[in-house]
Amino acid sequence: MSEFKGTPGPWHVSAEECLVIRDDYEFSVVAKYVGYLADDVEMANAKLIAASPELLEACQRARNQFYAAGYEPKAGSMNPTECLLAQLIAAISKATGE
Repeated sequence: MSEFKGTPGPWHVSAEECLVIRDDYEFSVVAKYVGYLADDVEMANAKLIAASPELLEACQRARNQFYAAGYEPKAGSMNPTECLLAQLIAAISKATGE
């Protein structure tokens, strides 16, 4: 299982000439979101991007709790917990580039 290798969180949205997602130390620009500052949809998208480090950490912690409880993802399972675990693993893999 690989870990996230990008800019460590937390991140926040900065409304400059465009929407910018920065680390909390203002050293790194994580993403520039070119859109209209007054657009609620654009701001919602930027906030979701800024929440990514915390969301990834929550997914990893939930996955680890399921493993510790003895759950394993099973293809085609009807067990909702196993399905959720499979979804967590897929999301973590997408975020970490596995």
